[in-house]
Amino acid sequence: MKSTIKIISASIVCMLLVLQGCSEEKASEEGTTPEATEEPKAEEAAAEGEQQEKVEAAPEQAEADKAADEAAEKAAEPEKKTDPSDDVKANTDGAADGNKSDKELKLDAARDGAASRQKELQAVYALGRKGDDESIAGLVDIIKSDKEPGIRATAVRVLGRTKRADLVELLSEQAQADVLPVKIEAAILLFQWGEKKVAKPILEQLSTQGVALRRAFLTGRRDGKNQYDSAAKKFLSKGLKSDNVYTRLDAALGLYEINGNKQALKVFKSTMEEADTFYVRMAALNYLRHLKDDTAVRGIIEIGTKDKDDRVSQRANQILNEQKRGQNIKPKK
Repeated sequence: MKSTIKIISASIVCMLLVLQGCSEEKASEEGTTPEATEEPKAEEAAAEGEQQEKVEAAPEQAEADKAADEAAEKAAEPEKKTDPSDDVKANTDGAADGNKSDKELKLDAARDGAASRQKELQAVYALGRKGDDESIAGLVDIIKSDKEPGIRATAVRVLGRTKRADLVELLSEQAQADVLPVKIEAAILLFQWGEKKVAKPILEQLSTQGVALRRAFLTGRRDGKNQYDSAAKKFLSKGLKSDNVYTRLDAALGLYEINGNKQALKVFKSTMEEADTFYVRMAALNYLRHLKDDTAVRGIIEIGTKDKDDRVSQRANQILNEQKRGQNIKPKK
């Protein structure tokens, strides 16, 4: 039972990281760093109103990503049986005394929680952008003491790729802990800081749990293409065999970018043709977005234009027709 819960939790976190990773591809393509330019968008979580981290993607991508988030969370939740009379009773009680129903009050609380968390995340990103000693001390305090795992994970993430030797011990402790979002970010950052002996075993452990970790191996861009650490190929080849679809997609993208791996493209093709849930097909499209000018990749995106779900077909057409930043659109004659 515990292992099942861990797998489900890892899958949800993985989905959010996938979307977060897509926004990183966009930021990298435009020559900026996500830590410095992007602020998060808190989404209403289903059921008990629990909030999950999601970094704001490009404006034209936000609606599709939000739909994917909500669908993923809904799919991961156990179905709850309710008595229709409960809603009737709640509405009647609320109307009787002039107050809102329980359902409306819960929705209001969820919205208030989302707004509050949005402000917290914005404050964390602001500290990361400043990057001075006082701001770093603030981030360290958040990492050590904040009660919200997503906030703590964000604080780790925005420390940036420039190694801070005085924080290696702290991140090593966080990477060994059991709080999954924080563990993931700490392990990734340690690897990027060159602490590979510490980070790699943890990354391998996380990969077996279905966590997408390709971005740990990204080193920058050259000639408009993503560049990877020398250890990426071997690591991602294992991910290609994962039972988790997001891990397979993540690994497939990295392997295709490294050496044009044809098997990697087959993963995307089979996902677009066979995945039952629309948000998985949506994730595959978002992964391939920045490679749409590649002929082989474009052919896979075109599969999405004929998708049975309008959200997927619209997204595919949107990707194929969108202009690159700075590209002039010729006026119609």
